[in-house]
Amino acid sequence: MSLLRNIDHINLTVADFRESARWYEQAFGFVVVEEAVTDGVLWGILRAGDSMLCLYEAPDFTLLDRHQLAERKLHGLAHFGLRISDPEKWQRIAREMG
Repeated sequence: MSLLRNIDHINLTVADFRESARWYEQAFGFVVVEEAVTDGVLWGILRAGDSMLCLYEAPDFTLLDRHQLAERKLHGLAHFGLRISDPEKWQRIAREMG
């Protein structure tokens, strides 16, 4: 039997904390449950049910896709998946959000 129950959270850097938090709220119902500034960096924890994301604002960072990571021989997050309860509702929300 595994000691692991679930993944507690995923930590992501984002260009704009508030814009990203708003997107995750509108798209999936995440709510900001903690927010702070540490060493001049705005960050926060978002929760939706048992799922959590931690977002760190890093406007000067460059986003690399999995192909760019491979070309540069860098490790990184290629993607993460979310399981949703109502795929049809999610498709409507995604269309409305553009």
